Order: sequence, then structure tokens, then C-alpha cells
Amino acid sequence: MPSDITDPELGTLAWDDELAYWRHEDYPLSDRGTIRLSLTPKDDDSISPNLIAEMVERARTSLHWVRRHEPDLRLAIALRMLALYNESWREDDLDEQPINANEFAERIHLTSIDVQADGELGLYFDDGDIEMFGGHSIVAQLGTDHKLRGDPHLAG
Repeated sequence: MPSDITDPELGTLAWDDELAYWRHEDYPLSDRGTIRLSLTPKDDDSISPNLIAEMVERARTSLHWVRRHEPDLRLAIALRMLALYNESWREDDLDEQPINANEFAERIHLTSIDVQADGELGLYFDDGDIEMFGGHSIVAQLGTDHKLRGDPHLAG
């Protein structure tokens, strides 16, 4: 069983034996709140001190990037999901008129980041206080270049 990771910047990430990743349940990301942070190794055979150090460094770099670009990420996701909300999920008693991308971006909140072994990021957003998508999470994947991979989708 791998050990927990303690890093001066990331804090303590506890190993979850059942899910096979390290996690921090209450990582302070921004003034919008805390997130769940996880580091997911490729497989059990790839858990070595050097690979763990590389993952921690990728996590630090990625978190710095996400902090700087989190509003832009929310807007990019809003632009890709806006039509789905306005045309299929919007309810008149919550939003009488279609909303715009800025309103959508302000409603969603980043709740979780999964740093994967290859450096890609899984980003999970809640769908806002009014549950624009019935409480489903919005999931987006970022490549190592920090660009969206494909379109965001709903999960949960």
C-alpha cells in the first residue's frame, strides 16, 4: 500500500486503497472555495518515488495554472454547454429567458481536480445552486497543454 503524500504546497494527500489514488478532500483553490484534489497513478506498478515526485510536480504546476485561468475555464465550459442548458434543461420557473454564457459561467463551481499520471486533468464542476442539470456534475478533460479535450459532458 502506498504511503500518504505530504507536500508543503499541496498539503497531505491520503492514499485511498479502494479507489487507488491519493486525495485531499478540502484543498483551498480560490476565493470561490475548496476542492477535492486527487492524484491518480497509471497503475499499481507505476508507483515509485520518482514517479510520485513527477506527479506532485505536475499537480503543483497544474494547480497554479488552474488558479490563474479558472474564470476562463468556466467561461469555455459555459460556451460549450450553453445551448444544451437553454434548449433542453432550462425550466421557465427558474430562468424565464435563455441565459448567456457569462451567467452560466458564474453559476458553476469547480469542485474537484484529478491530476492523472500522464499529466492530463479531469475537472469536475457542480451545476450551480439552481442545479441547472438536475444536480449532475459537469466534467471536462484538459490535456497536458491545458486545453480542453473534447466537449465537457454531464456525469452522475
